[in-house]
Amino acid sequence: VLCASPDYLARYGEPQTPADLVDHKFIVLVTSAGPLNTFHFVVDGQEWNHTVPMSQAWETNDGALARAWALAGHGIARKTIWDAANDIRAGRLKVLLPDFCVREAGVYALLHGSRYR
Repeated sequence: VLCASPDYLARYGEPQTPADLVDHKFIVLVTSAGPLNTFHFVVDGQEWNHTVPMSQAWETNDGALARAWALAGHGIARKTIWDAANDIRAGRLKVLLPDFCVREAGVYALLHGSRYR
């Protein structure tokens, strides 16, 4: 989910459509495969992408730090629902663009072949 703190939204406004994201600051998680800075949406049956310029992003390879920055109001973050759920329920983060389908990232588990049969 895309989410931001109430403080951030009070200062910069809440995006109403994916096109509004161009006016916002982001917190981007960077992995060994590169930055996760492109967001994919389905808008009126059409795919729409928004790529965050890394020169305008807070970037980290630490998911906990990305969460802390989001809570501190530094920008919009893409978080897993299980990581953000408690903050969303408590009102510390707000889900953004809930009416637009965001393509989910896969979750994979690697198991040792001889230990889990």
